[in-house]
Amino acid sequence: MKTSVPSEWILTDEDTCRYSRQLSEDSFELIAFVTYSQVRNFTVYADTVCLTDYPQDETLFILQFYGYSSINEVTAEHGSDSNMIIAECIFEHYADFAVEPIADVLTEAEARAIIQDYITDTKGAPLCPDSSKASG
Repeated sequence: MKTSVPSEWILTDEDTCRYSRQLSEDSFELIAFVTYSQVRNFTVYADTVCLTDYPQDETLFILQFYGYSSINEVTAEHGSDSNMIIAECIFEHYADFAVEPIADVLTEAEARAIIQDYITDTKGAPLCPDSSKASG
């Protein structure tokens, strides 16, 4: 499925207020918060995950943290949503150490409000250009 405009934001994890939207067949934009119990603050991260940027061995390594032994297993379990699931695993794996945070706040309510503002403000504007257009 090739999409010319970003799909709608979908709430994919209520606990972390993670929203995802598809930008192209293999590119997804995600936003969520992470909380650190030691300091009791909430950090909001947003990033674009382009699946073609990750070699298969790296993707498999990350998927093992989420209980999957292969990409085929993800596809069998999630069907047409498998690329989004893989993108979410990659995002979650890298978010708190390889992605620049967009906000550090003290309360969960503040983090949720920032995410709601973000997904409202970015309805049609992805974080980065569609990688499939750049290569083809």
